[in-house]
Amino acid sequence: MATIALGTAQLGMRYGVVNRTGRPHIEAALALLDRAYQGGIRDLDTAQDYGDSEQVIGMWLTGGRDVRVVTKVSRMIDPTSADAVCAAAERSALRLGRVPDVVLVHDPAAIRSWQAGVGAALDAALRRGLTRAIGVSVYEPAEFAIALESADIHVVQAPFNALDRRLRRNGMLSRFGGRLYLRSVFLQGLLLADAVPARLREAKPFVEAFLAVCAAHGVTPVVGAVQYAARAAPGAALVIGCETAEQLQESLDAAAADVPGGFVEAVDSLPPPPGWVVDPRTWPPTG
Repeated sequence: MATIALGTAQLGMRYGVVNRTGRPHIEAALALLDRAYQGGIRDLDTAQDYGDSEQVIGMWLTGGRDVRVVTKVSRMIDPTSADAVCAAAERSALRLGRVPDVVLVHDPAAIRSWQAGVGAALDAALRRGLTRAIGVSVYEPAEFAIALESADIHVVQAPFNALDRRLRRNGMLSRFGGRLYLRSVFLQGLLLADAVPARLREAKPFVEAFLAVCAAHGVTPVVGAVQYAARAAPGAALVIGCETAEQLQESLDAAAADVPGGFVEAVDSLPPPPGWVVDPRTWPPTG
């Protein structure tokens, strides 16, 4: 069964290329967290830049749930400054009502400065008891490679999905010895879209190729996306965001589903898309 970490960006802000419902009301957000916990989810992924996400989680945590909270310090702070990083960790603890289990830096350039102060700044937060583990959120395989060489990085979060298979092709997924979180399993919903947005029309052939593999193997796109990531990276936690209880249940069902033999190999055989397709930072703006 796939291990799911609930991505909570949607609880604090409007998030996702095919987001249809917007940010849920607080009652719905708390109910969604309840349902995730009842479904066996024990990891929550958040960030200081996710609007009110940390505060919403903090309200829910007053119920005494035993979960691991992963947060990321704001991109607005200097990640090489121990004082700034520690102050940020303290702000997260205040919002959450408890020390975050993991603190990550959320800047793609930060890993390249790990030895130039970022690692020491996060280690200061660790030594002061402001978190239990430290790590980085990366975007590119080159950044992941740097993390592999840093023994003091406990946790890495990276993008990986049925279109973005770079970390599998280069063998890096199996080399990291710490805790691994894989995000963008649905590529911000693009892999599940009924219709690819016009601004991303050049991505359509790659999305359709994945959907064709799912259809040929008799699995839904949700099951295909979840099970491909889970089977390609056993032991990793898949960060999946949900807008509604129905979406959450669909992801929980997908985590427990099976896929026919040959499915992973079929996805692996698909032509790799150009880099911009798998990197939402480079997508054309809306509107």
